[in-house]
Amino acid sequence: MLENPYVGPASFTKDDSKHFFGRAAETRELASLVIARRAVLLYAQSGAGKTSLLQASLIPELERRKRVETFPIARVTGSADASSANLYVENALANLFPGRPHGRTFMEAFAAVLSADATGRPQPHLLIFDQFEEIYTFHPELIEQRTAFFDQLGECLATYPQLSLLLSMREDYLADIEANAALLPDRMRTRMRLERLGVESALEAIRGPAGIAGMPFAAGAAENLVDNLRRIRTGTPGSKGFALGQYVEPVQLQIVCRQLWAGISADSSRTKTTIDADDIDKYARVDDALTQFYRDSLTAAKKSGVTERVLRRWFGERLITAAGTRGLAFRGDKETEGLPNEAVDILDHCHIIRTDLRGGNPWFELAHDRLVEPVREDNLAWNASYRNPVAAALERSKDKLLIGPSLAEALQFAKDNPQELNEEERLFLQKSEQEERKGVLWRKRNRRIGAVSVIVLLSLTFFALVQMYRAEQAEKSAVASLKAEQKAEQARLRDDVVDTWKALDETPCSVAFANSSVVGVRLLFCEISHYMDLSRVQQLSGLEVFLPGGPHVLGRPNWRSDTFGHYNPQFVSWAADNLLPAKTEATQTVYNTYMQRDARIFLIAYMTINSNPKELAKMADIYRSGSFPPPDKKGVSWLENRFFGYPIDNDPDLKSLPPPEWRGKGASSQTDAYVYCTAMGFWARRESDGTRTLFYQFLTKMLRTYDSDFLERRSQ
Repeated sequence: MLENPYVGPASFTKDDSKHFFGRAAETRELASLVIARRAVLLYAQSGAGKTSLLQASLIPELERRKRVETFPIARVTGSADASSANLYVENALANLFPGRPHGRTFMEAFAAVLSADATGRPQPHLLIFDQFEEIYTFHPELIEQRTAFFDQLGECLATYPQLSLLLSMREDYLADIEANAALLPDRMRTRMRLERLGVESALEAIRGPAGIAGMPFAAGAAENLVDNLRRIRTGTPGSKGFALGQYVEPVQLQIVCRQLWAGISADSSRTKTTIDADDIDKYARVDDALTQFYRDSLTAAKKSGVTERVLRRWFGERLITAAGTRGLAFRGDKETEGLPNEAVDILDHCHIIRTDLRGGNPWFELAHDRLVEPVREDNLAWNASYRNPVAAALERSKDKLLIGPSLAEALQFAKDNPQELNEEERLFLQKSEQEERKGVLWRKRNRRIGAVSVIVLLSLTFFALVQMYRAEQAEKSAVASLKAEQKAEQARLRDDVVDTWKALDETPCSVAFANSSVVGVRLLFCEISHYMDLSRVQQLSGLEVFLPGGPHVLGRPNWRSDTFGHYNPQFVSWAADNLLPAKTEATQTVYNTYMQRDARIFLIAYMTINSNPKELAKMADIYRSGSFPPPDKKGVSWLENRFFGYPIDNDPDLKSLPPPEWRGKGASSQTDAYVYCTAMGFWARRESDGTRTLFYQFLTKMLRTYDSDFLERRSQ
């Protein structure tokens, strides 16, 4: 693989000087100034490439001219703290004389190192401070130490005429240095502004490293890449809202070029000796490179303690306008539009944002218009995969509080991720928790949702299946049947089931329904509804059981309606995950006593109708249209005429089982055939409302838990 000649987001060092292109004129001008003048101030916008210019171009140029020697580049930041005699001086000397004794003042340090040449003349030396704006941002409260720093530096320059000074800083701090300029030679009047990277310079920065590495750009390829990098938004509909700007961001250029070179080097099938337009399209994916640049900047900023969600919202809401243009964020004493300044400074150091002075006040904006789209698109992708149950619930409805499992999940999320919630979300969660506590007494009556869930599962699964079912004889209360069959003092879950049925025994439905034609599962559901009705189920799940428009409304089914309800698919999925208890002796007894025979009939019916898609589609169309074929002359319904002849009573998987307790002792011998007919109608109705597959999964999950041998036999 070819060595990558592009440095990426890092600054150029002296070792990278052979790959540094595009600043030849600026380097010559700056070198001439520092040779001719005692003190020079270099300033530019953030990200213009000052550090790279000093390290990879100016110092090698001065060494080539052999007119002046340079000390290592110094900074005023470092390990010295505010308790030092002068932390700015100590940090600077630690940079200038690493690992060597240097004293505690500039005079002490330079007295020992400034020398003369062979003729006895003082040897010129250049002292360079990079990122000198840090003297105003690093412990800004240390005014006396800062003034003492300039006093020492001015005294040293006055004492040693062979020593000259170059200060490099961001231009938004020019006003600050005026207060101390009088202490330095010629009041720092010699100044040079480093412009941002123009088009021709950007082309040199792209072509030069590739040419040296032996893979030059073909005609027009580098130009296409530069045009992509300098694209800016105009805010107008013309030209699709974009125009070509005057400048290119050096950091972005290096990021994209490094990606381009890496892609070319990794392509073992490539035989071309130049980089052409096809390579640009294939490997120089500017949006991808800038997206990764954005993600890397976020990773760095998260070290300040700010979450990725907060950072992304800050970029999306503060730095990008609704029109898709760059916005401005004002820097306060501690925060910049809600983001702690510590995080902002990290982002600034990464060069993804830059400072813009307006009216003497600092504002921040994205470093370039070209970053707008990558940032917006990456935020959209991240938000789509981000999971925050509190934020999601609040976004759906501020008035619908979290309850049941949704609340438990949200509380756990808040416990595990306390920084992920904003103030509005915390208040919403707090209010939800308070409302949940108000229902504690009601929930104690239920004791354990697992036991009640068994009953809810039975009723919800089968109450729709028996709408056409007419029992010839009233059935005994399912509560009495369960109490008679179960043994006392079983496991805890079985005790809860017994207690649940005891509560059902107190409901007022038995007499009223026993004297009507509505019996069987409907009677059972009526009694259950006084203890756990549809409204409560919907409260537990946070979902509507039925979709709007059907007959079952106000938390209670309408048994006498000729139309059928449309189940909410989300609820069916939730019920399968939450309302089927684990297999225990108690729940197996409930299944065997009340569910087994009919559950098997419904699986047989499903397999029968599923094997005949034309018949299924025809029946589904009948239910969708609401135009049912009339009964025959004997009053037998179309559904019974169509399916009553199936020999269900002779099925070996049914003959050995007793009838479910809810049918009553006087049930007809043809009851299984009626159940089979209603089962066929049920699956056709579920085909109509789109939940057939979900209910089948629900049924097979129950059979797999409680009746696995039967399921395996019938599935072969």
